[in-house]
Amino acid sequence: MRFGGISVPLLVLLFATGCKPHKPELKTYRIGEQGLAEMEAANTDKLEALEVAQIGDTPITAHETDQALQMLPPHQRYYYSSPERVSVFLVNYAMMLLLAAQGEKEGLDADPYVRFIFEQNLVERYRQDWLSQRIKPADIPDDEVARYLTKHREELLRQLVRPDEVGVDEIDKYLEAHREEVASSLTPDDPKVTVGEEELRKKARSNIVEERKRSVGKEQLLTAARTSVLAEKRDALWKKHLESFSEELGVALPDVPVGFDSNSF
Repeated sequence: MRFGGISVPLLVLLFATGCKPHKPELKTYRIGEQGLAEMEAANTDKLEALEVAQIGDTPITAHETDQALQMLPPHQRYYYSSPERVSVFLVNYAMMLLLAAQGEKEGLDADPYVRFIFEQNLVERYRQDWLSQRIKPADIPDDEVARYLTKHREELLRQLVRPDEVGVDEIDKYLEAHREEVASSLTPDDPKVTVGEEELRKKARSNIVEERKRSVGKEQLLTAARTSVLAEKRDALWKKHLESFSEELGVALPDVPVGFDSNSF
């Protein structure tokens, strides 16, 4: 990640060594609709020139902000999809950099736990890059994806529609409209039996999940199936790479136990 032509490590170094303005001021500018549109268009020339914040004398551009956003999980990127929320993200992101610089200034970058987390992330990034160069989603034949979907349809639906994603408010609204129906479904033999609120909410959540599953389209399922097939192929390829890498180093891998996860390396 770079800020106005200055890399993060160098930016941190400037903070750590005192080669910085005294108490650098953080300035952020509201990202208007035009700025967000430029970010979405990914026009590098415009993005590089569009400043959205400044730490001391170092500007932060829309391009750098967009790069940081792309590193977030999909659901978090969706949350920050409006100009107002991107502005919030920008403040949080700049503050993270300032705090990280302070941590390095105090020598915490050499802490064993910090190093361990860094090395884990480094290996994961190496794994992603290595695999993405060797097998891509488009490399998976459509007929193989279709066969996987036929065999694992319910499993994929469970991955796409999770009960813990059903909110409390959604359950409340569902029960407002369907309370009697839910209660009668729990006591089909004796409608007069009183059903506890916890049971009603559990059933309502289950009904909502089933409704969501029925609304999942074929394209969404095919995409999920392709992703799963790709993950399985990449896992197998990574395992072979680990074995080859160990042989090159002259290090024998132990017998692989049941449940071994090559992604942990």
